[in-house]
Amino acid sequence: MLDLIEYNALRFHLSVQLDRVDGHGRIKISGWICCRAEIFKLNVRLNAAEFQAPVGYPRPDVYKAINPDRRYPFMNSYFSGVDSEFRTDNAGLVEGLKCMASMVDKKGTLFAEIPFEFDAEGKANLYS
Repeated sequence: MLDLIEYNALRFHLSVQLDRVDGHGRIKISGWICCRAEIFKLNVRLNAAEFQAPVGYPRPDVYKAINPDRRYPFMNSYFSGVDSEFRTDNAGLVEGLKCMASMVDKKGTLFAEIPFEFDAEGKANLYS
């Protein structure tokens, strides 16, 4: 699990899980991303494979928790949720995977790239 982070007004809490379901690999990405700019998608790369998770599901809990002082635009904090699931054939080995999460706005501007790795249970951790 990626911990809560603030970097240039970018805050997020994400969980990326890799497991096997019905003989196929599954990547589940959930949580939220909030920024002063409108983050449009989360790109997750595992080696050469890339998965694009849309950002924009309603998260009233996030709005109440991180935006009581109206630091962020309403739409960016309320519609900040991420909840996507993807199938992949590369979910057997988590050791040695090169993983990167990238946050991008509608214009394609890259706001952050966060390297991460999976633990033995297939859950993501930030590099320390």
